[in-house]
Amino acid sequence: MNNLKKLTEILAKLDTNELEELLDIVKENKNKEDKDITNRKGKFSMKEVDFLSEYYPKHGTQWCVDHLGRTPESILKKAEKLGLSFQPIEDPHIFHPTKIYAEPMDTKTHRPNLFLKHKPTQQEAQELNKDSLIDKLLSKDLIPTSRDNRPSNMISIKCSICNTQETVNGKIVGSVERFRCNKCMVKGR
Repeated sequence: MNNLKKLTEILAKLDTNELEELLDIVKENKNKEDKDITNRKGKFSMKEVDFLSEYYPKHGTQWCVDHLGRTPESILKKAEKLGLSFQPIEDPHIFHPTKIYAEPMDTKTHRPNLFLKHKPTQQEAQELNKDSLIDKLLSKDLIPTSRDNRPSNMISIKCSICNTQETVNGKIVGSVERFRCNKCMVKGR
C-alpha cells in the first residue's frame, strides 16, 4: 500500500505533458507484452475474434487497431463478417471542456442546476485531464476484489427482556441468552 501512495505522490508532481509521455511508455510496454497474444498477420486467432466481439461495438475500429496491432481495414472487414457494428457509448467519466452538460430546464417546476452549466477554466480543464491520466496509470493493473455475496443467516430469537420473538441476522447476535430487541435497547432496559 505504501508503494501505491508513493506512486500517487510522484504522479501528482508531474505536469500534463510528462504524464502523457509516461502513459505512452506504459502503452508501448503493454503492446510489447501482448505480442504473444495476437496473430498480427493472416487469419484472426480465436482470442482476437473474442476480443473484437466484446470490444468493437463499444470502442470502434481505432481502439481495436491500437490493442490488436492490425490494420484498420482488417478490423473493419472482420467486424463486418462477424456482423458487428460500432455503437459508441459515451463514458461519463471523461470530461469534455467544450460540452454543455445541462439542458435548459423549466424553471417554473424545477430549480435549475447551475453547477452543470459551469464552464470550467482552462486550468480546471487541465487539472481534470491530468487527474484522468493519473487514474489510467494507477488502474492499469487493478484487479477488482471479489465480493462476498453469501446470503445472510437469519435466525428466530426471543428478547431476554420483553420475550418478543424476532427474526434477525445471526451475525449480529452475540449471545442468545442476552439478546435484546431494538425497542428494549432504545428504552435502555
